[in-house]
Amino acid sequence: MTAHSIGLGSWFVGSKPDGFARDRLPPQHDADAAVELILPYRNSIALPDASGSIRCLSGALWVTRTNDSEDHIVEPGTSFRFEEGDHVVVQGIKPSKLSLSLAPEPPLPFVPCA
Repeated sequence: MTAHSIGLGSWFVGSKPDGFARDRLPPQHDADAAVELILPYRNSIALPDASGSIRCLSGALWVTRTNDSEDHIVEPGTSFRFEEGDHVVVQGIKPSKLSLSLAPEPPLPFVPCA
């Protein structure tokens, strides 16, 4: 199984089991914007400390997250929401296509210079 990590600032797609190819998401992506990903059979992605949703477009996804005793199967046309602080792992239990929407990072607080 190949594991990949997706964070708010970057996403990783493994092209080979022994390496990762890195691409950057736009620094301030739109909350309504979604990224479509293809997740091969038995490959997985990790979403550490992110909030948003996953929508299955084809195939089937197995989803688990911290502090949730249930595993979730997400099939075409259904979605799974996760909240800030959740560590989510998504695995393709069939060759799958999914839409990933991440909530934007909150703006940094304004701190005036002294």
